[in-house]
Amino acid sequence: IKPELGTLHIGMLQDAKQYLLQEVEQPWYFDVPIGVHGCGPGKLELMQVMVNELPSGALWQAICGGRNWLALSVHAVLLGCDVVRVGKEESVYVYPDRDTKLNRIADSVRMIRTIAEELGREVCSPTEARKILGLKPVPPGRGAKHGRR
Repeated sequence: IKPELGTLHIGMLQDAKQYLLQEVEQPWYFDVPIGVHGCGPGKLELMQVMVNELPSGALWQAICGGRNWLALSVHAVLLGCDVVRVGKEESVYVYPDRDTKLNRIADSVRMIRTIAEELGREVCSPTEARKILGLKPVPPGRGAKHGRR
Protein backbone atom coordinates (compact mmCIF):
# COMPACT_ATOMS: atom_id res chain seq x y z
CA ILE A 1 0.00 0.00 0.00
CA LYS A 2 1.29 3.46 -0.90
CA PRO A 3 -0.38 6.51 0.67
CA GLU A 4 -1.72 9.01 -1.82
CA LEU A 5 -1.63 12.52 -0.40
CA GLY A 6 -4.92 13.95 -1.64
CA THR A 7 -4.36 17.69 -1.63
CA LEU A 8 -7.69 19.14 -2.76
CA HIS A 9 -6.44 22.71 -2.44
CA ILE A 10 -3.27 24.63 -1.59
CA GLY A 11 -4.00 24.63 2.15
CA MET A 12 -4.14 20.84 2.22
CA LEU A 13 -0.85 20.70 0.32
CA GLN A 14 0.75 22.97 2.92
CA ASP A 15 -0.66 20.82 5.75
CA ALA A 16 0.62 17.62 4.14
CA LYS A 17 4.10 19.11 3.84
CA GLN A 18 4.08 20.32 7.44
CA TYR A 19 2.49 17.35 9.22
CA LEU A 20 2.57 14.21 7.08
CA LEU A 21 5.85 13.94 5.23
CA GLN A 22 7.77 12.78 8.29
CA GLU A 23 5.19 9.96 8.67
CA VAL A 24 5.06 8.82 5.03
CA GLU A 25 7.90 6.91 3.43
CA GLN A 26 9.34 8.33 0.21
CA PRO A 27 8.63 8.55 -2.62
CA TRP A 28 5.79 10.89 -1.68
CA TYR A 29 2.82 10.67 -4.03
CA PHE A 30 0.64 13.79 -4.26
CA ASP A 31 -2.67 14.42 -6.02
CA VAL A 32 -3.01 17.77 -7.76
CA PRO A 33 -6.72 18.07 -8.63
CA ILE A 34 -7.68 20.99 -10.85
CA GLY A 35 -11.18 21.72 -12.15
CA VAL A 36 -12.65 18.84 -10.16
CA HIS A 37 -15.80 19.46 -8.11
CA GLY A 38 -14.85 20.49 -4.58
CA CYS A 39 -11.31 21.49 -5.59
CA GLY A 40 -9.79 24.53 -7.23
CA PRO A 41 -11.10 25.94 -10.52
CA GLY A 42 -9.77 24.57 -13.81
CA LYS A 43 -7.08 27.18 -14.36
CA LEU A 44 -3.54 26.61 -15.57
CA GLU A 45 -2.23 29.17 -13.10
CA LEU A 46 -3.61 27.22 -10.15
CA MET A 47 -1.94 24.02 -11.36
CA GLN A 48 1.37 25.87 -11.61
CA VAL A 49 1.05 27.20 -8.04
CA MET A 50 0.27 23.71 -6.70
CA VAL A 51 3.19 22.14 -8.58
CA ASN A 52 5.56 24.86 -7.38
CA GLU A 53 4.62 24.00 -3.78
CA LEU A 54 5.32 20.26 -4.06
CA PRO A 55 8.30 19.07 -2.03
CA SER A 56 11.45 18.28 -3.95
CA GLY A 57 11.44 14.75 -5.34
CA ALA A 58 7.69 14.23 -4.90
CA LEU A 59 5.73 12.23 -7.46
CA TRP A 60 2.45 13.80 -8.50
CA GLN A 61 -0.76 12.85 -10.18
CA ALA A 62 -2.75 15.42 -12.13
CA ILE A 63 -6.50 14.96 -11.72
CA CYS A 64 -8.00 17.31 -14.28
CA GLY A 65 -11.73 17.78 -14.49
CA GLY A 66 -14.46 19.79 -16.08
CA ARG A 67 -14.70 20.89 -19.67
CA ASN A 68 -11.02 21.88 -19.74
CA TRP A 69 -9.72 18.46 -18.62
CA LEU A 70 -7.84 17.86 -21.88
CA ALA A 71 -5.97 21.19 -21.92
CA LEU A 72 -5.23 20.86 -18.19
CA SER A 73 -3.97 17.28 -18.69
CA VAL A 74 -1.67 18.36 -21.52
CA HIS A 75 -0.37 21.20 -19.33
CA ALA A 76 0.32 18.68 -16.56
CA VAL A 77 2.30 16.52 -18.99
CA LEU A 78 4.32 19.57 -20.01
CA LEU A 79 4.97 20.35 -16.32
CA GLY A 80 6.40 16.85 -15.89
CA CYS A 81 3.66 15.12 -13.91
CA ASP A 82 4.15 11.45 -13.14
CA VAL A 83 0.52 10.37 -13.63
CA VAL A 84 -2.42 11.90 -15.49
CA ARG A 85 -5.73 10.56 -14.23
CA VAL A 86 -8.51 10.81 -16.76
CA GLY A 87 -11.99 9.37 -17.09
CA LYS A 88 -15.69 10.08 -16.94
CA GLU A 89 -15.55 10.77 -13.22
CA GLU A 90 -13.68 13.99 -14.03
CA SER A 91 -15.50 14.99 -17.22
CA VAL A 92 -18.08 13.69 -19.66
CA TYR A 93 -17.19 16.13 -22.45
CA VAL A 94 -14.25 15.88 -24.83
CA TYR A 95 -13.84 19.57 -25.65
CA PRO A 96 -14.62 22.74 -23.67
CA ASP A 97 -16.72 24.42 -26.36
CA ARG A 98 -18.61 21.46 -27.85
CA ASP A 99 -21.12 19.02 -26.43
CA THR A 100 -19.24 15.99 -27.77
CA LYS A 101 -19.33 13.42 -24.98
CA LEU A 102 -16.78 10.75 -24.15
CA ASN A 103 -18.24 7.38 -25.05
CA ARG A 104 -15.87 5.30 -22.96
CA ILE A 105 -13.18 5.95 -20.38
CA ALA A 106 -10.72 4.23 -22.72
CA ASP A 107 -11.23 7.10 -25.20
CA SER A 108 -9.87 9.70 -22.78
CA VAL A 109 -7.02 7.39 -21.76
CA ARG A 110 -6.06 6.87 -25.41
CA MET A 111 -6.22 10.62 -26.13
CA ILE A 112 -3.91 11.68 -23.32
CA ARG A 113 -1.57 8.74 -23.85
CA THR A 114 -1.20 9.66 -27.54
CA ILE A 115 -0.58 13.31 -26.71
CA ALA A 116 1.93 12.44 -23.96
CA GLU A 117 3.86 10.16 -26.31
CA GLU A 118 3.80 12.80 -29.06
CA LEU A 119 5.32 15.19 -26.52
CA GLY A 120 8.13 12.71 -25.87
CA ARG A 121 6.85 11.24 -22.61
CA GLU A 122 7.11 7.49 -22.11
CA VAL A 123 4.08 5.69 -20.69
CA CYS A 124 5.05 2.97 -18.24
CA SER A 125 3.53 -0.43 -17.72
CA PRO A 126 1.73 -1.36 -14.47
CA THR A 127 4.85 -3.30 -13.42
CA GLU A 128 7.05 -0.26 -14.03
CA ALA A 129 4.60 1.97 -12.12
CA ARG A 130 4.72 -0.35 -9.11
CA LYS A 131 8.52 -0.16 -9.13
CA ILE A 132 8.49 3.67 -9.32
CA LEU A 133 6.07 3.84 -6.38
CA GLY A 134 8.09 1.36 -4.35
CA LEU A 135 5.31 -1.23 -4.29
CA LYS A 136 5.81 -4.98 -4.24
CA PRO A 137 5.24 -6.87 -7.51
CA VAL A 138 1.81 -8.43 -8.01
CA PRO A 139 1.99 -12.18 -7.32
CA PRO A 140 1.66 -14.41 -10.41
CA GLY A 141 -1.94 -15.07 -11.36
CA ARG A 142 -3.24 -11.82 -9.82
CA GLY A 143 -3.75 -8.36 -11.25
CA ALA A 144 -3.82 -7.17 -14.86
CA LYS A 145 -3.55 -9.81 -17.55
CA HIS A 146 -2.55 -7.39 -20.27
CA GLY A 147 0.86 -5.92 -21.05
CA ARG A 148 1.62 -2.22 -21.37
CA ARG A 149 -1.24 0.21 -21.00
